[in-house]
Amino acid sequence: MSPTTHTPEVSRGDRFAIWAFVVAGAAIIVFTGIQAVTRVLAMLGEGPHLVPIQFPEGMTVSLDPGTGAVLSVTGATGTIRVDSLAAPALVPGIAAPILAAVTTIVVTGCLLALAASILRGKIFSRRNTALVVTAGISGLVGYSLANLASTMLANEAVHSAVGGGLISSVFAADPLVYLLAAFTVAVVATAFTVGARLQRETEGLV
Repeated sequence: MSPTTHTPEVSRGDRFAIWAFVVAGAAIIVFTGIQAVTRVLAMLGEGPHLVPIQFPEGMTVSLDPGTGAVLSVTGATGTIRVDSLAAPALVPGIAAPILAAVTTIVVTGCLLALAASILRGKIFSRRNTALVVTAGISGLVGYSLANLASTMLANEAVHSAVGGGLISSVFAADPLVYLLAAFTVAVVATAFTVGARLQRETEGLV
């Protein structure tokens, strides 16, 4: 007897939830694109520019090397206003929203393709596993680069505002966040890989 393939049925409630997810994903893509274009145009436009800054927890900042004055900062966030942005700040300022937008679109696109596959009743497969891995790796790499560009922009903006008197980085990301995200991606990808293998073995026994 030749093996037959059993395609699991997706309930009406599940279909509604997935379609809601698809609509939300499409809205995210549109919103992200508009936001990126708006931020890039703001960077290219005339000043003043408002640049978000963030100091790491418990950081000590040197404000005036000539006098030795220091400022102790504890997780401070805010914005700094600069009249103009030089090339070292303008380039990462443009790159940051573009990188974030492209990453968001790629990740959302992969998840929408995954949702479409689930709507057809195919949950575990090599294609879906590849979509999960692509979304995870793209998110980790893309948002890390976007954060790096934002860090460069913040430092250049502060450097410009205080005339080079600030000796330290003014933007930081917790590496544990990326470690946890990488672990989550690895677990989900492994689950899909094992699920796809078990499904193939089960279909071969039917």
